[in-house]
Amino acid sequence: LFYLIKETFGLDKVAKERMFVVLILTFFSFLFWAFFEQAGSSISVFTDRNVDRVQVERTLTAGDVGTTIEFRVPLDTTEEDLKKLPPLTQAQLGWPAPVALRPVIADAILRDVNDENKAKAEKMKEVQEIADSAREAELFTISGLTALRSMAAKQDALESDKKISWSVTAAMVGMEIGESETPASIFQAANPGFILIFGLIFTWLWAFMAARGKEPSTPFKFALGLLQLGLGFVALWMGANSADDRGMVGVSWLLLGYLLHTTGELCLSPVGLSMVTKLSPARLVSTVMGAWFLATAMSNLLASIIAQFTGIESSEGENTILPAPTETVNVYGDVYNKIAIASIVSAVICFLLVPKLKVWMHPEVDTE
Repeated sequence: LFYLIKETFGLDKVAKERMFVVLILTFFSFLFWAFFEQAGSSISVFTDRNVDRVQVERTLTAGDVGTTIEFRVPLDTTEEDLKKLPPLTQAQLGWPAPVALRPVIADAILRDVNDENKAKAEKMKEVQEIADSAREAELFTISGLTALRSMAAKQDALESDKKISWSVTAAMVGMEIGESETPASIFQAANPGFILIFGLIFTWLWAFMAARGKEPSTPFKFALGLLQLGLGFVALWMGANSADDRGMVGVSWLLLGYLLHTTGELCLSPVGLSMVTKLSPARLVSTVMGAWFLATAMSNLLASIIAQFTGIESSEGENTILPAPTETVNVYGDVYNKIAIASIVSAVICFLLVPKLKVWMHPEVDTE
């Protein structure tokens, strides 16, 4: 970076101002990807823990109180007997865990560690503390669901590992029984899916506007991309704020967020490298391209740092199960709110710089 800045000030007026544009837009690209790459980290975890992905079959009523429901633990199974049972899903998260189920969850946590040959003294002490917290937890959490599914998925799983009994009490009236649950990983396909749909539309739109001399400039597209990215995080924040009593967020908010992130990507991403090669002096173009890719790599480092702020800490200590969704949803919402503000403020600054950047690009002068 210092080398490029030094070289920039040694260039003639046109080349120098074009390099200013490249460096400024590289910085905005760095911010964009740092925020955008939450999709593969914190947003994916948010989807797993707090986005309602269950297709509901029925809801428990007062008439179900006193009965016992037998759930199958694995979501997918080839065993006919298990297929007849409703799956244990996210729909049970945040509801009171039956007293008889709590030691089953604790046992699953301990057995999972032993099966993975991690039973060192220090590790087992930590896991024992987690198992103890599971045994005392009043609410059913993602930690319990994950532990039960992990045991049921093993090749040597016992029949008792593949189903659990759930005693219905008055406090569980209103709990939904799921028909199926969409895995969180499926939503990673939202971005490429939207790209396939809207990529052609954006290509046509830019060509249509260019034919009429109204295509937005590269700096304007960068600002537009940052704005849409920020609005995508606004959607996630609004989803977190509108979560139900269990802390679960409607999937429509997640898809809206992904949609806005994708349209922002389609504004910024395709013009980045072309801008670098078009505006950089011939003798510096390879170095500038390297700096562009380095900035993208560094943005992933910043993305990982940002994702750490969504880490969930239980009030009961470090070695404990994850809390109920009601305690995690606002953690994600607060972080996404801050990202939205940062992204939108960056977009506003970029919009304000557009006139100056357009002048510095010197479109009237042929590229060397």
